[in-house]
Amino acid sequence: MRAVSVLVLGNDVLTTVIGLSANIFVIVLCFKAKTIDSMKARIFIGWRASVDFTMAVVYTALQLGLTVNNSYITVLIYGPAAEFPTTVLKGLCTLLLFLFNLDLVSLSISIVYRYSIICGHSKIQLLFKPRNLPILVATITVVAASFASMMQSFFTYSRSNLTNGPLNFMGTPIQVGLPDKGFLPLVFSTIPMLAFISLMVAPKETDFYGTIILAILNWQPCVYPMISLISIRPFRHHMTKLFRRHTALIVISKRPSAPQ
Repeated sequence: MRAVSVLVLGNDVLTTVIGLSANIFVIVLCFKAKTIDSMKARIFIGWRASVDFTMAVVYTALQLGLTVNNSYITVLIYGPAAEFPTTVLKGLCTLLLFLFNLDLVSLSISIVYRYSIICGHSKIQLLFKPRNLPILVATITVVAASFASMMQSFFTYSRSNLTNGPLNFMGTPIQVGLPDKGFLPLVFSTIPMLAFISLMVAPKETDFYGTIILAILNWQPCVYPMISLISIRPFRHHMTKLFRRHTALIVISKRPSAPQ
């Protein structure tokens, strides 16, 4: 059990570093790379990176764990935010659910957009005209907010200091939320969330090992910026220059001997 706790803690630290740094790089390079001609592409990439960056910050603040015992699910909040008032924690959890749904819906929309560009479907491309973007953004926001509100309605919150348990060695208070009722980015977002929802519908005894599900979910805001930095040529070019090994030529000059 302690090994799982250490593994989860290491995963939290790693996803925090990668999620924050990778998204910052994408946001900066999105407006610095001169070879990206389409302003629409710049806005979309920067927007996705901003959402993922915010999600990484919220994940870092909450640090979620998961246990399933006695036919109910316990979501553990053991991060720095565990010290916050319950009202603030509810807001952070709602924001996380909203960002998760926003990220998932926008990813699906981006796949449709790329499909319309590659296959030349002019009728689908009409949806992404500048005059239709406000309607599209409003629709995505409403859908994400609706799903977040619906998912939040399944949770109640209570505070508990666990003196014994797998997270005790971290030495932090734990906030417990109890539900009332029983492509690469898609893998790290939909599969863990589907597993989490499946546990809500038909809970199985997992004890603290269920935290592994949420540990995988922590990689969601990390995968998309990493793919962007690798697959988008201007980004890859800037990253190569940034981390290119510089060599220095050291010349050793021997002082000429004095004439005899």
